Amino acid sequence: MASVTFNNVQKSFGDVIVIRDFELAVKDKEFVVFVGPSGCGKSTALRMLAGLEEVTDGEIRIGDRVVNDVPPKDRDIAMVFQSYALYPHMTVYDNMAFGLKLRKTPKDEIDRRVRDASASLGLDPLLDRKPKALSGGQRQRVAVGRAIVRNPAVFLMDEPLSNLDAKLRVTARAFISKLHKDLQTTFIYVTHDQVEAMTMGDRIAVLKPLEGGTVQTTSLQQCASPRELYSEPSNIFVAGFIGSPSMNFFEATLVKEDDRIWIDTGDFRVQAPPDRTKAYTPYIGKTVTFGIRPEHIYAPDYAPPITTQSKIRGVIEVVELLGHELHIYVNSGKSTFVATIDIRVEAKVGDQVDLIMDSDNMHLFDKETELRII
Repeated sequence: MASVTFNNVQKSFGDVIVIRDFELAVKDKEFVVFVGPSGCGKSTALRMLAGLEEVTDGEIRIGDRVVNDVPPKDRDIAMVFQSYALYPHMTVYDNMAFGLKLRKTPKDEIDRRVRDASASLGLDPLLDRKPKALSGGQRQRVAVGRAIVRNPAVFLMDEPLSNLDAKLRVTARAFISKLHKDLQTTFIYVTHDQVEAMTMGDRIAVLKPLEGGTVQTTSLQQCASPRELYSEPSNIFVAGFIGSPSMNFFEATLVKEDDRIWIDTGDFRVQAPPDRTKAYTPYIGKTVTFGIRPEHIYAPDYAPPITTQSKIRGVIEVVELLGHELHIYVNSGKSTFVATIDIRVEAKVGDQVDLIMDSDNMHLFDKETELRII
């Protein structure tokens, strides 16, 4: 069992910096997920921790030991890759035992570990099969089992579910979460899927690609619990990346009338909650970014009790029925946004619709820094 610490880590490929000023402390037995779009450096960070990539600058610790120059085999980690990388000519048993054989582990100890792992993963009936006779989900469990028998201090998983179909991914997510609780070991998990991140992680580290003139120069944008990332995103990037559908954003100006602050987008106005007056006052007359999640926009007949609400009107452009909820894409002047509304609403393309925005769950971001105001 061990903690993991990234101290001011940087990774460059020639003149291209893919990770900059990466600071993160993962506690012992914690499940932390690295999430972000392609090119943000999440897999590279994991590979540096595993010893498969060199650290350009900074240091990585596993427990109290700096492992920058420690060979991968001596880091006491086990890694599960996107491709299961099973040996096709070996049985499930031999695939799981192979790493222990290379370490010259006694045969009886190998057999005990393999059979213990097999029992916990439900692989007992498959031990004599070869990978070609297994389904994708079964291969994924074998790859995890091969890591378990190592009894490592830290588990590293690099998008292990990306090759599975949608239904099996849901089952596998629950399986890996339960596995973490059973093993009581540190897990670091990489994914581009924010739903996986939100449902599995104790904390989520959101990374952003550095290219494209990013406002923030560090790769790591925020590391927090799923609930905090959702309700208190640190900046526009995190707010837009976490949540499905994504948060709606509008360029707006703050105005004050009758001791009330209003967010004016030019197409509609939203009243700011009274308890945010102090925080918003310095921005009166300035351009800001107004954000609100689709699930905080309601059809009037199905809205919950809301302390501060604002009514807006628009025309429906697209309707998406997902069974348990209805997504409508609405145009209001020059603004287009998404609302997640009750499926009992009769919504058709071309309909004019009145909606309520829950201002208590709105967000404002500084236009220049892109940081959340409150």
